[in-house]
Amino acid sequence: MSEYGSPSPLGKRKVDDSHLSQDSPLHPTRRSLIRLQLDNTSLETEVLALRTRAAQLETTLQAKTTENARLSREHSEISRAWLDVVRGDESVRKEVEEEKAKLKIMEREWMGKIKKSEEAKYAVQARLESAERDRQREKEEAAKHQDILRRQLEQKEREVDTLRDVQARTRALEEQLEVKDRQLEDVRSLLSDRPADDLRTELKRQSTLLTTLERTNAQLSRECQDLRLRRDQVESLQSEVKTLARRAQVAEEKLAVVNQQLDQSRREMDTLTMTPDEPSDDSTMSVSDALSLRHKYTTIAAAHSSCASRLAQLSSTNVELGERLKEVSRESLIRIGEIENRLETCERDLRWERSTRDTGDRKLRLAREELELLRAANRTAEVEEYRRMIDAFQNGDGQLAPANPATQDALDAANATLEAQAAQLANLERDLADAELRVGSGEYNTKIWRCVEFADSPAARDHAIRKETLEKLRGENGALVERIKELEGRVGGGSTGHGMVPRETYDRLKEEFEEKERSHDKRLLRLKEIFGMKSKEFLEAVFSLLGWRIKFDANGHDVRLSSMYAPRNKHGLTLKFSSQGGHFGTMQMLGGMAKGLGDVRTYWVEQRQSIPGFLAQVTLEMFEKTTFGRAAGYVPVDELEDE
Repeated sequence: MSEYGSPSPLGKRKVDDSHLSQDSPLHPTRRSLIRLQLDNTSLETEVLALRTRAAQLETTLQAKTTENARLSREHSEISRAWLDVVRGDESVRKEVEEEKAKLKIMEREWMGKIKKSEEAKYAVQARLESAERDRQREKEEAAKHQDILRRQLEQKEREVDTLRDVQARTRALEEQLEVKDRQLEDVRSLLSDRPADDLRTELKRQSTLLTTLERTNAQLSRECQDLRLRRDQVESLQSEVKTLARRAQVAEEKLAVVNQQLDQSRREMDTLTMTPDEPSDDSTMSVSDALSLRHKYTTIAAAHSSCASRLAQLSSTNVELGERLKEVSRESLIRIGEIENRLETCERDLRWERSTRDTGDRKLRLAREELELLRAANRTAEVEEYRRMIDAFQNGDGQLAPANPATQDALDAANATLEAQAAQLANLERDLADAELRVGSGEYNTKIWRCVEFADSPAARDHAIRKETLEKLRGENGALVERIKELEGRVGGGSTGHGMVPRETYDRLKEEFEEKERSHDKRLLRLKEIFGMKSKEFLEAVFSLLGWRIKFDANGHDVRLSSMYAPRNKHGLTLKFSSQGGHFGTMQMLGGMAKGLGDVRTYWVEQRQSIPGFLAQVTLEMFEKTTFGRAAGYVPVDELEDE
């Protein structure tokens, strides 16, 4: 028999076990699609910026063209004026020649600027086309990635169906095993002297015990949460005590200053009262000074009384908070001790349950052996004898009355006994089915039954997760208790603490961070593999469509092109493009076929600055020189016959 527990609220579940729909924003497929859509939006923004830049360069080129036309008109006008002046003075002719030379220089400069503008325009167009290609490629990759994720999802669904089939087969096997055990228990119940009520009572007791243990575990979890809240309250109270201590110190300093002023005022009053009467002409000054000092004394006395009351209030608050802190710490220690005692009790109960299960297993094995012996000795022979007698009577001639009345009575008694045993067997089957249901739910007698479970069952995994979480919480709780004691000692000693985070909490956060980092590395490695496969497919597609094999050097600046129509040796053709940054670089032709392509390079590369046209022309010429080109009609048939 196998017992499957409910999933634990502790621990983490896998993404496949969370049963998220594919339209949910938390599903990995949905998140990947959203990320790809964001990348596509950024690429479209870059393409729009490049188009805007191309439009600006087009406008600049038109302005340069207009300026060039204006300069050409001015040049023609100056030329006509020069023809008129040529007939005049020689000095004027020299000035005109100098002006003409300057105009030619300006014209060359403007032509260079126009050429640069055109090159910039072509470069922007190339970037725009490259961005369009990148965007299209990103769309295709996103679609392919979506297909991959969809196939993975279908595979996971197939795996889930397979697991369900395996689970169904396992349940069928368990049902067969239960049927066999039920038959065994039927015979054992017939032979056993223990009534079924005791079995039900024992099952109820075991179910009550398990329910009590679960309730105790839940209560311990709640108490652990309460202790965490109390820990936060203790930390807040400690900060509040420190604040009140600082306020009390400031109030004591103010009170000392006020006491000094009060003593000084008292001394002045004593001096005034002890001083003899002044002459009549200074009586007015003495009375005014006395009034001012009396007013000052009254003010200082009022301030002293207010400061004294404030100090008394702060002192009482400080004492109250200190007592509250001690009470909370004492309660926390008491609760922690109670929790530890309960944990020890639960562990002892668990060990006792395991030992009881082992004892029950041994007893069950002995009972089965005894049952087999009894079945072989008594019950089997008796039942077979009854069946043979019944078959003999049923196969006999029904018209003939039995010759012996004693035999008829024995037959009736045997039939009645068989019916009674069948009814008793049906009742026992019902009781056993009820007991099996209770055993499946965890209510069983450990002295008689033993629950067998797989080592990698959901209940075992749930128990391992609970045990690991409990150990971590226990260690963290101990560290917090030590930290509270340390903080209490520091508060009593008047020192400030450093390093408020326990080591266990730091280690736990570090483990979570390392786990996330490992997951991120796995994702990056998978993306690199996908990018490598897609790049290889892209290069193969370019080779099959355009006829050029592209190879990027390790330095990242050089690109080599080799045609499918050129031989793969020193007599072939290899184009090497090098660039150190920007949109300008150098092209180098290697191989024996490069000698006859000088005119093509001059025409397409130097004059028209078109690498695609150059590659197309080279492809056609190499195609003409191959057998495919000759067979296609590029060379007359008689020339082929002569060869």
